[in-house]
Amino acid sequence: MESTKIPRLFPSVRLLMSLLIFLGYCFQYMLKINMSIAIVCMVNNTALGILSYQNSTELSDAPVLVPDECSSTISHHKPIDGPFTWPKNIQGVILSSYFYGYILTQLPGGFISYKLGGKNVLTVTMLIASIFTLLIPLFAKLGAVPLMICRFIVGLAHGAFWPSISSLWIFWAPSPERSRLVGSASAGSWVGNIVALPLGGYLCANGFAGGWGSIFYIFGIICFLWCVAFFFLTSDRPEHHKFISDEEKEYIVNETKSSQNNTNMKTPWKSILFSKACLAIYVAHVCSNWGIYLFLTQLPTFLKDVLKFDIKSNGLVSALPYIASSILNLSSSIISDKLITSGKLSRTNTRRLFGFIGLFVPLLSVIGLSFVTCKQPILGIALLVIGISFTCFKFFKS
Repeated sequence: MESTKIPRLFPSVRLLMSLLIFLGYCFQYMLKINMSIAIVCMVNNTALGILSYQNSTELSDAPVLVPDECSSTISHHKPIDGPFTWPKNIQGVILSSYFYGYILTQLPGGFISYKLGGKNVLTVTMLIASIFTLLIPLFAKLGAVPLMICRFIVGLAHGAFWPSISSLWIFWAPSPERSRLVGSASAGSWVGNIVALPLGGYLCANGFAGGWGSIFYIFGIICFLWCVAFFFLTSDRPEHHKFISDEEKEYIVNETKSSQNNTNMKTPWKSILFSKACLAIYVAHVCSNWGIYLFLTQLPTFLKDVLKFDIKSNGLVSALPYIASSILNLSSSIISDKLITSGKLSRTNTRRLFGFIGLFVPLLSVIGLSFVTCKQPILGIALLVIGISFTCFKFFKS
C-alpha cells in the first residue's frame, strides 16, 4: 500500500492553526494573571497602613511601631499607590473570583464544543473575556463586589478554553505531527506569563489610566483583535476551511480518522470517577494546581510586600520562574524519554518519579519561602524559581 504523502508543514494551514492557538494560549494567560500584577498598583498601601495604625490605637493605649528595616534596601523608587483601600482579605477574594468561574465551565465547555464546534465556542468565550477585561477599570471604580463579578465572568468564559481547543485538535492534528503541533501551541501558556508579568509591571509605572487601567485596556484589546483573526482564519474542520489546499485537506482528514471515530464512543463516567488511577490523578492535580495558581496569583504581591521589590523590578523578577519553567519543561521531557528508551525505568515508574518531583520540590520551596525575609532577596528569588519551574515535572511525560 502506498504511503500517504505528507504536505509541507511550512507554510500550511495546520501550522497557521497551531500559531493562532499558540497566541490564544498566550492571551488567555495574559488575561488570567493581569489582575495579579495590576492589584499591586491598584491598592493604596499608604492609606491601608494609616487605617491599620488608627485601628491599633483604638485597641491599645500604647501601640508599638516597628520600623520597616527593608524599605529601601532593594528599591529607591517612590512606591506606587492606587486609589483603592482594599484589605488583604478583599484582595484575596478579588484574585480568586476568576477561578470560581473558571472551574464551573470546564466540563460543560467540552460538551458545548462538541455540539457547536470548538471554533465557535473558543471565539465567543474569548470575546466575552476580552470585553469584560476592558470593563474591569469601570467595575473596579464601582466597588470591590462589581470587580469580583467581572473577574468571575472572565473566568467563566475562560473555563471553556481548554476543552474547545481539544475538540479542534481532534480534526486538525495529524498523528505524525500531533506532538509538534499541540506541544508548540500549548507553549503559549508559558509565553503568556513571561510577557504579561514584565509588561504589566511596566504599564503599572508608565501606563495611562492610572497605570493599572492600561493593563486591562491593552490586554483586552489585543485579545479582542485575536478573536477577530481567529474567527476569519480558522474552521472547525479542514473540510470547511476556505484557504486549505486539497492535498493538505486530504492528508489531515486521513490522519485524524481514528481520533474522530473515538468521539462517538460512550463515556464510562462511573468507571472514570471511581477508578483508583483516576482518583490518584485527581488528588495530584488538585495539589499541583493549588501550588501553580498560588504562585501565579500571589507572586507579584509577595515580591512587593515581603521582598520589597518595586513595581518595575517586580514584573521582570516575576517572569524569571516561568522562563526557567519553559527550559526545564523541555529538558525534563528529554530526560524522561531517555530513561524509558534506555530501559532504566518503566513508563509507569517514570511518570511516578516525575510526578513526585513535580509536587515535592515545590512543597519544599513553599515551606522555605515562609522563612524568607526582605534581607534575603536572592534566596527568595531562588526558591521561587525552583518552586515554580519544578512544577513542570508533573506534566505528562512520555
